[in-house]
Amino acid sequence: MVITIGNNKGGVGKTTLSTVFTYILSDLRKEKVLVIDTDQQSNLSKLLEITYGKKFDDSKNVYQAMFSSGSIKDFIQPITSTLDILVGSWDMANFENNVGKTYKEQSIPFILRTKLEEVRNDYDYIIIDTSPTTGLSTQNAIIASDYVIIATQTVPLAFDSTDRYFMFLTQISNQVFDGFELLGIVPYLVGDSSTDRTYIQRYNSEFNVDCFSNMIKASDRVKSWSNNGITSHLPYDKRTLKMYEDVLDEALTRTVSM
Repeated sequence: MVITIGNNKGGVGKTTLSTVFTYILSDLRKEKVLVIDTDQQSNLSKLLEITYGKKFDDSKNVYQAMFSSGSIKDFIQPITSTLDILVGSWDMANFENNVGKTYKEQSIPFILRTKLEEVRNDYDYIIIDTSPTTGLSTQNAIIASDYVIIATQTVPLAFDSTDRYFMFLTQISNQVFDGFELLGIVPYLVGDSSTDRTYIQRYNSEFNVDCFSNMIKASDRVKSWSNNGITSHLPYDKRTLKMYEDVLDEALTRTVSM
């Protein structure tokens, strides 16, 4: 199962959601997971380096994998017995400028999908984190996916970007016959103000059943994880992880009903 998490706005929680989903599935539930970091900022890769005390080989990255004529397996790096990674690269900033020099136009949106065919059956889950754009690298991630989740926040700009991203996904879905399914929209509550409650109502009104019933609240523990790595042994960890597990379980339940 390939799941992409995205939005065309930064700072809405998509990388955190991707990373914590990866941690829960691989570390806590012992599922075999491949995580792919297509964001040029590579924040997911950096957080997993801190979490697992690893130093990844930066030359084996998603950019090199997508432009190589060889196997994607040559670029995947192991983290634990249940978790592998295709690390991010700043070179992804040049993806759109360079991809036409290597691939024919009609094949460009399907590069990652084609590459992953070799390893899909090796994993229970493949999680893809995306950059906050609707460019070709993001299109590759979406078309390679079985399911897509939109991460967002309870603020006006995030609502607007989510609406545009939803339409973007609809356009891609109409173009790809055997494409992905939208699992839904996961709201991050910035706080517990009337504005937050108003925007939750707007999300539910606008997107209806596409809006997750479970959501993520702002957490100081997540800020701590970004500096020190994800942990699960302390009470604060367990309470914070429970929010993400509830969202993950709702996502997996939604896959069954589709």
